[in-house]
Amino acid sequence: MTITGCVEKGESPGVFAIAENGKKFGMKSRRIKLADHPGHKVTVTGKITRAPGEGEEEEKEEEGAGEYADVQVASLKMISGSCK
Repeated sequence: MTITGCVEKGESPGVFAIAENGKKFGMKSRRIKLADHPGHKVTVTGKITRAPGEGEEEEKEEEGAGEYADVQVASLKMISGSCK
C-alpha cells in the first residue's frame, strides 16, 4: 500500500499518523525514523497491520474519529518539508 500525505504526531510518544483522502492511517516502523517527519508531506509504502474496522469502536471512543487502519512503514520518500 502507498499513501501520500502529511505526517502528524499521535497522542502517545512514538506514535504517528498520515491522512490521505479523508482517511487517517496510524504508522509504525522499526527502520524509518518517523519522529524526523512531523509536518512533512511524504509518500510511505508499507503493509496494513490492522485492517479497516478492527478495534474501531475502541479507537473512536479514545480518539474521536479514529484511524482507518495501521500501516507498518517499509519506505518513506519526502515530498516537501511542509504540508502547506
